[in-house]
Amino acid sequence: MENGKKKKPFYKKWWVDSLFFFMMLMTGFIGTFILLALNTNFTTKKINSNTIVNFPVVDSQTLKIIEGDNNFSIGSENPKVTIVEFSDYACLVCKDSFSKIREIGIKYKDDVKIIFRDYPLISENSVIYAEAVRCAGEQNKFLEMHDKLFLNQENLSKDLILKLAQNINLDMTKYINCLQSERHRSNIMKDITDGQFLKLRGTPTLFINGQKLEGDIPMEVLEKIINSLINKNNN
Repeated sequence: MENGKKKKPFYKKWWVDSLFFFMMLMTGFIGTFILLALNTNFTTKKINSNTIVNFPVVDSQTLKIIEGDNNFSIGSENPKVTIVEFSDYACLVCKDSFSKIREIGIKYKDDVKIIFRDYPLISENSVIYAEAVRCAGEQNKFLEMHDKLFLNQENLSKDLILKLAQNINLDMTKYINCLQSERHRSNIMKDITDGQFLKLRGTPTLFINGQKLEGDIPMEVLEKIINSLINKNNN
């Protein structure tokens, strides 16, 4: 309660938030246009199962932009391989890809770190989906909500998100307060700005030790890259 006026509940702000997001996004486009003019040389590796993996070293400043700040991650504290995934919970191809990334996170947990970043541009509600997962992360349920949104992608709505939050036993008062506060909005906008600077053309986009890979990469190709980089670091 503030100045005698009751704050609008989360569900009444659903569509207003979408308009606000796109206004912020246009500001981001203007800012990143100047950065893109610097023409940083980011290459996209076209890899198939027969490709010999030979990634060049990426400088630390570029890696810092790729990895970003204040993002959720899983895996090794001292990784031999770092995977940064830019994704959108409304992206159909991301739904096909996310289970592979999760499998890699389990299989290579001692050698690989996975950083999750948002690039929510497909749906007018994509930014709200990203906030929904980040707010679950405040209660150590990032991965559970992340997976549930992809698994229920075709039926996502504000009501379903709240139901999914209840299903994973979140404290609903804290969760709804987080959504209403929009405190993760600036971090999501930072992901979008960095993605534009990195010349992302869509989602999913992966950066493996700084090298850009676009689209739904076959599991055997991902494993070949990861194993090659791990072996290289072991030598």
